[in-house]
Amino acid sequence: MKKNTVRLFVWLMLSTFTIKAQTAVEYGDSATKKAINGNLEDAIVLYNKAIELNPNYALAYHNRGLSFSALENDTAAFADFSKAIKLFSNSNASEIEWSYANRGNILLKYQQYEYAAADFKQAIQVNPSSYIIYNKLALCYVNLGDDSLAMNCYDSSLAINKNFEQTYYYKGAFYMKLKQDLKAIENFDKAIEIDSLYESAYFQRGLAKVEVELYREAINDFDKVISFSGEDATYYLARGLAYSFLFEFKKACEDFGQAKKFGEAEMADEYIGKFCQ
Repeated sequence: MKKNTVRLFVWLMLSTFTIKAQTAVEYGDSATKKAINGNLEDAIVLYNKAIELNPNYALAYHNRGLSFSALENDTAAFADFSKAIKLFSNSNASEIEWSYANRGNILLKYQQYEYAAADFKQAIQVNPSSYIIYNKLALCYVNLGDDSLAMNCYDSSLAINKNFEQTYYYKGAFYMKLKQDLKAIENFDKAIEIDSLYESAYFQRGLAKVEVELYREAINDFDKVISFSGEDATYYLARGLAYSFLFEFKKACEDFGQAKKFGEAEMADEYIGKFCQ
């Protein structure tokens, strides 16, 4: 009889632990649904409950970190990603890739480029096919002044996925930094070939074409981005300058006027004073 009582007690103990583990997961799942629907504060409350029930619930820390990050509470997000990394490390979980990547994003935001690069490299070590993270790592190297490693990262990203338009865009912007505008244009061409609505790629390609005196082609690109977003003063300033280089001052001055209307009064007035008297 005594043995049966002990067995019953042990069974009840195990059942209780199982229920708690399941409940923690359920709280985590409910929290994630809240977060997806934009209810971030409610999601955090539910993640708190999940973690209270299971303090080793790595995914809950990671996902709570995402919610904190979306609310721009970077200190709390950083702490959660760090905790998730520690817990994921104990279990060799592949999800650690994204904890490293998201912590790296915070470090990148605060210009801690060396530490951010270390996290992105850890993420790539977990998953060598992370072509998106290669772009993040490249940005770290750009800011650290290591152009060779930055280019290697862009090339590595494209070797994994040659159809990711953002890599061509970033590589094009990098070539512009290096004053290699023709190569920049080639990369923006590829980005636009993949995504014909890639507004930033059209704009940057237009700027690169101005640098190599392809003013008419640059204007075509600025026309395109203005058709996407007709109230961006920067686009009108750029097109106005291109017109001025072609001595089409009436069109240039119209664009400078639009730029002034949409919020770039100081620079627009400077160009108006220079070209429109």
